[in-house]
Amino acid sequence: MALADLMANSSSSCHHSVTASSLKRKRREAREVRRKVQKLRVFLLFSTSGFSSLSWDFHAIAILSLLSLEIFEVLEFEMSSPNKRRDMDVMKLMMSDYKVEMIDDGLSEFNVEFNGPKESVYEGGVWKIHVELPDAYPYKSPSIGFVNKIYHPNVDELSGSVCLDVINQTWSPMFDLLNVFEVFLPQLLLYPNPSDPLNGDAASLMLKDRSQYDQKVKEYCERYAKRENVTNSGAEDESEEDELLDKFSFVQ
Repeated sequence: MALADLMANSSSSCHHSVTASSLKRKRREAREVRRKVQKLRVFLLFSTSGFSSLSWDFHAIAILSLLSLEIFEVLEFEMSSPNKRRDMDVMKLMMSDYKVEMIDDGLSEFNVEFNGPKESVYEGGVWKIHVELPDAYPYKSPSIGFVNKIYHPNVDELSGSVCLDVINQTWSPMFDLLNVFEVFLPQLLLYPNPSDPLNGDAASLMLKDRSQYDQKVKEYCERYAKRENVTNSGAEDESEEDELLDKFSFVQ
């Protein structure tokens, strides 16, 4: 039965009673899954790295200690249907204190509030990032773009589309949405690549006069990337997130 049908057939009193308990359980499960995934990534890091700094015995112990039932549960989860992986990745993003604004009733299109990296010319700027997840996610990369303007060589000023190899070319299903917002986008802003630009003016200015480029970035941040310009009211944000988390409580 479709999720919408399940929700439609549930009485409001039953809905609220189920949500209160199951929401807490889902949050605990999400935290546990995230911990297991991190353990799996550590295992993969060990198993694919060189052995020069580790003895064979130590390496074997590390692998055996991680090859537990929990790891196989994570592998089973990661290799399950794309929809389950998509739902969990969105939930993980929301539970990591990112403000997520859903575009429709599904989980495939939404906006995420993104802050400029600290100790960079983008610090203090706040951007709304539009995310679209394809049907084949995580085997196919998400589509991301800046909604409000940003001055950057690798971001198209008009469309907000991003030129980033890890998104456009080298994406792996081992990556998730948290990687996008905690690693990939911050690295893009910290280390622009003027040799492969989407904004030719920004790339040219960066190469010719870095101080003027930095000043132009700050001007754009001041004009287009104020927090009050990209966020909805706190009540609306909380309402949308609570509604989305309620939907997760019905997913088996």
